[in-house]
Amino acid sequence: MGRPKKKQNKIDGLFLADALLLAGQYPGMLREKVNIEKVLAGVPVYTEGMAIDELSGAVNTDTERVQTSGTSNPTERIALLLENGFVEKKNAQIRKEICQNYREYLVLCEHIRIVETAMKERMDERTRAVFLQLFVRELPWSRVKDENGNSLNHNQINRAKEKAIAAVAHELELHSRIVRLEDDDGQD
Repeated sequence: MGRPKKKQNKIDGLFLADALLLAGQYPGMLREKVNIEKVLAGVPVYTEGMAIDELSGAVNTDTERVQTSGTSNPTERIALLLENGFVEKKNAQIRKEICQNYREYLVLCEHIRIVETAMKERMDERTRAVFLQLFVRELPWSRVKDENGNSLNHNQINRAKEKAIAAVAHELELHSRIVRLEDDDGQD
């Protein structure tokens, strides 16, 4: 007769597929988060001095070529560009790039939070150990150990991996429900 099986919640296949994708991308997401944080922390303010340096470097003063339009005097050309809002345009471009990076950063942080919440709240010790070894350390199955350092067979690793992906899928599903509720509340 055996012992009764635990009741398992059915998880939408779409969430399982997304969970597997998130799990596989998790180490890269951590690296990308650090890179975006560096970009956001080093936000340059573009000054007129920086513009003069950049524009002076772009001007080739060795040739005396006659241009049919515009000015052939490099200093005059730089002055015209500065007068016509070159610095403001550069700062606007930098702000746009920062905003784009920040949006990417927020999405990345949300994906990382989903995976980490699943690891901390939805995975037992063995499942978490297998998840970290397979998806973070990217070890081959032959080197995966349990939480106590004991070797695991193929079936044990596979079960733990499936449980880990289900945990991430469950967290994704919960996140999706919360977003829908927030969207519904915002429309009222």
